[in-house]
Amino acid sequence: MLSKKCRQTAAAVVCVLVFELCSGCSSAPRHVQMYDGPERREAQAIAKVDPTAPQGRLRILAVDGNPTSTTGGVVMNNGNWPVSVGVLPGEHTLRCESVVGTASVVADLRWLARAGETYLIKSEARGYYAQIWILDARTSLKVSY
Repeated sequence: MLSKKCRQTAAAVVCVLVFELCSGCSSAPRHVQMYDGPERREAQAIAKVDPTAPQGRLRILAVDGNPTSTTGGVVMNNGNWPVSVGVLPGEHTLRCESVVGTASVVADLRWLARAGETYLIKSEARGYYAQIWILDARTSLKVSY
């Protein structure tokens, strides 16, 4: 039979493990609406992280200066960053971060969002140099500047 202290320690370890597992379950929503009011599917533009990027390595940190993180800008190991954001048509600035190997970059990317369009956020690294850009998903043309 285990001592009372041993059982208490085991219970504490189980609680910590359950908390860690649940923290991963409550990670960021897949999509964040970055405008006020009800969702306007036909009117919004979607910017999303390249699905081929390693998870958590390409992040949308903010849109027009407004943080996208569900933790108020605090980076957590479980990744509280959305994989896509919805914006209304017009010029917007995305702050994105890319970490690939030894290269990392935070960039402010401006682009003109058009209603009903989808945009893909891409990144690549060469050595210590990394870059991020936005493509029109339909045409594959670079739209960020």
